[in-house]
Amino acid sequence: MKSLSLFVKKSIACLFILLLVIACTSGRYLTINYNLPPQTDLFDSKTVTLRFKDSRSNQRIFGPGAQKDFERFTGVYSLTMHHSDSASNIWVGAIDLPNLFQQTFKQRLENLGIQVLREQAESGPTFEIALQEFLINKEKNNWTVQIAYEAGIYQGDQLRVTERVSGSAERTNVIGPADADKVLGEIFTDVVNKLNIDNMFQSADL
Repeated sequence: MKSLSLFVKKSIACLFILLLVIACTSGRYLTINYNLPPQTDLFDSKTVTLRFKDSRSNQRIFGPGAQKDFERFTGVYSLTMHHSDSASNIWVGAIDLPNLFQQTFKQRLENLGIQVLREQAESGPTFEIALQEFLINKEKNNWTVQIAYEAGIYQGDQLRVTERVSGSAERTNVIGPADADKVLGEIFTDVVNKLNIDNMFQSADL
């Protein structure tokens, strides 16, 4: 009985130390776990160039309630992609906000069989992601995340089709910025996968 009590005390101490470490080291970067939808070969003959545009009217990432928790934020995002039809995960690395969207949508397009070119083809289409909102805040002890973007397919300078996607989510703050990471990964996965890319290509008639 005495040894069991000692074990419980040690476990509580270890948990406290772990939470302390998380609290001290978090806030410098954001961790995003993105869950890919199942892979298909729906558009295995299509090629596009991918383009990102930051169209936000306000460039801030954190609202007033979250600013203090992320005052040491370095602008770095750690992105890991999880395949729904595979046990393997892909750690993309430490990247900035434009690359976060470019790398994620590159994988989404390739998941549909679409080849993403490194350079603009002379007469090929361009798939553009225009970010309109990306905001993390803390309100009444809840983390909130809002993301909105507009996707468009261009043929040359002509816009053929466009679709706007937005989403928001919240999670109770228990251990600090690590909870913000969780809700960010959830809503990021939701808004990226919500875009109906196959309908866009069919509407664009490309």
